[in-house]
Amino acid sequence: MRVPTVTILTLATLAASQSNSQASPNVESATPNLNTNRPEDDNFVATKRIESISVPESLIAQSNAPSSFISQPSLVQQIPSSTLSNDDLEKLKELIEETVNQQLASERIRIANEISSRLSELEKIYNILQGFVAILLLFAGGAIAILWKVRKTAVRQLVYQVRRDLAELGKAENQFETYTQMTNNLIAKIDQRIDTQKEPREREGQGFAQRLDSLNHSTDEIKVVNQKILQQLQGLVQILKREVSELLLQELEGDPVVTASGYLEEKEEVVTPEVEELTSSETREELTAQDYLKQGQVLAFDGEYDRAIALYDRAIQLEPDFYEAWYHRGNVFGKLPDYEGALMCYEKAISLQGDRYEVWYNCGWILRKLERCEEAIASYDKAISLEPERSEVWSDRGDLLEQLEREEEALACYSKATAIQPEDVESWYRQGVILEGLEGYDRAIDCYEKVLAIQPERVEAWYRRGQILELWEREEEAIACYDRVICLRSDNLEAWHRKGQILVKGEREEEAIVCYEEMIAIQPDNLEAWYHRGNLLAKLEREEEAIECYDRIIALAPDRPEIWRNRGILLEKMRRYEEAIESYEKAISSDPDDYISWRSRGTSLAELQQYTEAISCFSKAMEIQQKLGTYENDLAQA
Repeated sequence: MRVPTVTILTLATLAASQSNSQASPNVESATPNLNTNRPEDDNFVATKRIESISVPESLIAQSNAPSSFISQPSLVQQIPSSTLSNDDLEKLKELIEETVNQQLASERIRIANEISSRLSELEKIYNILQGFVAILLLFAGGAIAILWKVRKTAVRQLVYQVRRDLAELGKAENQFETYTQMTNNLIAKIDQRIDTQKEPREREGQGFAQRLDSLNHSTDEIKVVNQKILQQLQGLVQILKREVSELLLQELEGDPVVTASGYLEEKEEVVTPEVEELTSSETREELTAQDYLKQGQVLAFDGEYDRAIALYDRAIQLEPDFYEAWYHRGNVFGKLPDYEGALMCYEKAISLQGDRYEVWYNCGWILRKLERCEEAIASYDKAISLEPERSEVWSDRGDLLEQLEREEEALACYSKATAIQPEDVESWYRQGVILEGLEGYDRAIDCYEKVLAIQPERVEAWYRRGQILELWEREEEAIACYDRVICLRSDNLEAWHRKGQILVKGEREEEAIVCYEEMIAIQPDNLEAWYHRGNLLAKLEREEEAIECYDRIIALAPDRPEIWRNRGILLEKMRRYEEAIESYEKAISSDPDDYISWRSRGTSLAELQQYTEAISCFSKAMEIQQKLGTYENDLAQA
């Protein structure tokens, strides 16, 4: 049956009306209200404040209420302006863009869901229409009458629903446009703020670079000023010395300047023309022996020994028994040095005041310089009897006794010196040396440790401590001592050598070779270093390098038979028999009793099938061994 078109349209209108009336609550609940003029929304926005910089988090939290978000105050105004760095602003910019994209994606999903919901509703309507078509086929007349009555209402409802949906979609679209515009404005303001902060920071960087250049320039100027100040200070020191001398001389109310070139009794005085008036008899009468002594001390302090002696002589002329003048005159003669003159002065001073410690002590020092050792010891003993608690006299007496190889007495003196003065580093060191020589190694190493506690950079103490530890076979500790010596004085050949010997003993050949190479770098003609390096290279079967070492020694010392012999052994090992025989012959020419070279030469000749000569060499080797008494020992070892 054919259904009229009017009937189908009427049924469709009725179905749409019923469907919209049923689905309208769902649509209202699923679609957010986009009306931004609602009073409750305005109140909510008015009380809503962003408490922190985290604007994007607030946006995400309100992703389901876009209308509220749009009505909020400008976000840019809520961003702190003074606490954000460029990195913070960049991160904020990226986070806002990410949030905007998330919000747009969320809105797109919501609209897609609404469209899907509407399609579902249309599908329901379609199903209802199919039902109504069936009813129309059965009750066509009644259906037409009903539809005619509700036609106007259905059309109005349908038109209203369509308009409302279109309005909501338009609001959402405007909302997105507003949101996008606001985001773009926010990003633009952030970019502007970044540029605003970048410029002063760039200016600060340029200013810092300028200040740095200025500081460098100022540093150079300071160095120049320091150099000038140093030169000025040196000049002031000289001026000060002169002024002190002048002040002292002014105290004496006169300024006689007399120079002499020898002893008072033996040399004629030389008086300069400039000071003739000052040395007149009238002027001399105004000065005392004490005045001349003070002037002499000033000149001696300045190193003007001849002039000082002349003034001491003047004082002695005025007071022949003036002890201080004789004593200080002896000190100046000792500095010249004129030891005989000094001794004469000290002996005179002792004859005047024999209970003065300093003159006996100085007399002992002069006698020692004159190699009158027993008299020097007697002088030290007298000084000790006067002041037994003076460490320097005990130390010097010990040094003299050690020089005389009276070690036990010297040790007692050094021990007394360190008992009086525990910081006397030299006495501790000399005790250690003597104890080491007497094989008192425990006490010796204690002394060296005392030295190092006072003077940690005393190279000799580190070296001797290492020797004792090496003797005790405490190799690693010994190496540590030698390393310390090398650290303090890298050109110390003995430390490199001792360290190399320990490494050889421990079969650490490569490290030992480094030690001997260091010795060669310090002293290229050091034969021992070349010799030990060559032996180590031979042990490592680096024959060519070893031969080069032996050749270097031969160039420096061609008469060393052991070098020629070692060279021949290596050449024989390399089957270079002719060259080996030449080396053995060189060794034999330097030492005809070198039976090892005779025997080795015979071995090389035998390899060349020269048996007659080989037998002759073997016979010669046995003859020498029998003469030296080593033949039986070799047989026993064999």
